[in-house]
Amino acid sequence: MEIEFVNHSSYIVSANNIKLITDPWIDGYAFYNGWALITPTKFRYTDFKSITHIWFSHEHPDHFSPPNINSIPLEYRQNITVLYQYTKDKKVVDFCRNAGFKQVIELKANWYELAPGFSLYNKPHTDGDSWLALKVNGKTILNVNDCVFDTIAELADVKKFALW
Repeated sequence: MEIEFVNHSSYIVSANNIKLITDPWIDGYAFYNGWALITPTKFRYTDFKSITHIWFSHEHPDHFSPPNINSIPLEYRQNITVLYQYTKDKKVVDFCRNAGFKQVIELKANWYELAPGFSLYNKPHTDGDSWLALKVNGKTILNVNDCVFDTIAELADVKKFALW
C-alpha cells in the first residue's frame, strides 16, 4: 500500500490495482474566493489518468469542487468510479453522473470491497459530513475529515467500524 499526500484534505491510497483519491481540491478558490490552497498542488489533472476511484466526504467546495471536477479530462473521468455517501437530495451524485464518470456509487452504511484486500466503509456524520474507514491489506486508515465528535459514544461507533 502507498499513501501520497495531494493537498488540503486530499490523498491517494494505492494498492491491489486500486488508486483512490479523496476530496481532490486541486486548484482555485473555495467559499466565494475566501479560501485558497496554501501551496500549489503538484498533482495535475493529467494525473487522473491513473485514478480508479474518487471519494468525496461532503459537498463543501474545499472537498467537492465542481470546477476541479470539470477540469478532469473526460477520457479519464470515463474510467473513474465516484464514491459518495447516500443522500436524499442527490446533488453530488447527479452532478457526477452528468459529468461522465464511469460509475457513481452511493454508499450506504456497509463495507464495500473495491478489490480483494481493499475495502471501505463510509458513514454520514452531522451537517452533511462523512467519515471513511479503509481496510487495505490488513491495515486500517481512518479519515474523519471535518467530522466533529462530541461524545465518547460517537467515537465508540467509529472505533467499532474502523476495527472491523
